[in-house]
Amino acid sequence: MSRLLVFLYLVAQLVRPQDWFGPLMGFPTGYVLTLLMFLGGFTVYLRDHQFFSIPQNRLIPLYVLVIFIATWHGTQFSQGLDEATTFAKRALAFFGIVWLVNTPERVRFTLSSYLVLAAFLAFQAILQAQNGVSWGGATLMPGYEEIRVRWHGDWDGPNVFAILFIISFAIALERVFGPYGATARFFGAVVGALSLVSIFFTNSRGAVLAVLALTAYYFKDRFSKPVALLLAAGTALAVTAFGPSRMSEVNTNEASAHERTWLWEQGLQLLRENPVFGIGRAMFSKRVDLGLIAHNNYVQNFTELGLPGFFIFISLLWFSLKAGLILARLKSPEHGWAASYGRTILGIFIGYAIATFFVVMELDLLYFMMGLCMAIYLSCRRRIPELPVFSMTWTDVKIVVAGMVALISAVWFVAHKA
Repeated sequence: MSRLLVFLYLVAQLVRPQDWFGPLMGFPTGYVLTLLMFLGGFTVYLRDHQFFSIPQNRLIPLYVLVIFIATWHGTQFSQGLDEATTFAKRALAFFGIVWLVNTPERVRFTLSSYLVLAAFLAFQAILQAQNGVSWGGATLMPGYEEIRVRWHGDWDGPNVFAILFIISFAIALERVFGPYGATARFFGAVVGALSLVSIFFTNSRGAVLAVLALTAYYFKDRFSKPVALLLAAGTALAVTAFGPSRMSEVNTNEASAHERTWLWEQGLQLLRENPVFGIGRAMFSKRVDLGLIAHNNYVQNFTELGLPGFFIFISLLWFSLKAGLILARLKSPEHGWAASYGRTILGIFIGYAIATFFVVMELDLLYFMMGLCMAIYLSCRRRIPELPVFSMTWTDVKIVVAGMVALISAVWFVAHKA
């Protein structure tokens, strides 16, 4: 039953039939399945609550509380309650995934399910690129001379649609080069290739940079330096020769890039004016002169929630990264399967972190991704008890603060100097 719930949840979140398939249109399929997954997982949690004691158990409720306070302070009580409720519903997916995907076998099933659904979405992307329309009437993004494919619901923009394929490419990359059989390698190669083709048709520059970053990091740790350099150079050459047409316009003087940097500059100014409470969730577009969102997860977050909210947000991301780093560093041959899962986490995390420097994506997918990273770690700890138990230490606090400073500095540099 747990596998069925997770699979149906992924169908609802990725394929989104509730947004285009007649009998399901308008039905809150995603929320219902999230709630069922949470309730089913809660029974697992009650049987072994000490094992599932992780920092996110406190960080996520605190994050929802900060969203409520910041939005109430910046707007009004009712809007603060609405925003907090919205994010609380999304956060249920984190716990559902952590509690239900609790064995290495269930982890592999979940990753494989994601790849299968990504292959379906890739078929839709190619269909739309060729014919201008895909199932359910999804059409190319208007306003562009280039082909830019998209999907329904949360994925109705090319940049966010591309994030789905960044994740599938990261999973597929490890299937190809990790400790798997010929069938799994072939399947990974096919889905990986389909993911790259789909990213090409989204024409998302941020997605291409994310793929380059995660691929370079993967090759660095998996192969000798000469081989890694050769593979990285080959990848960069392929992107230069065959990448999306908009890659030739990557500079801050290009209209779209200039628009982004101006938004980021205004976000920094709003942070200086409201460092503690921020301006409130969903208020960024109402406080900047262009009337747009930040096109950067980090700018959107620290502007709307202030530094306390940004600290919690980066903390949540940090524990996902930490899980991957610990697992990927396992050297014992008998733990090769766990190291493989660690590399998968790192690929997913790096791809998401880079891509969301150019797009806002704090929807259900984020909580699924963070939940999956922690589920992978905990499932490995069941088999490898010597893996450390996570808690928020002073070292973690220092790392999170350093990450905050680095991200804000990077935004400032790009907005003012690049």
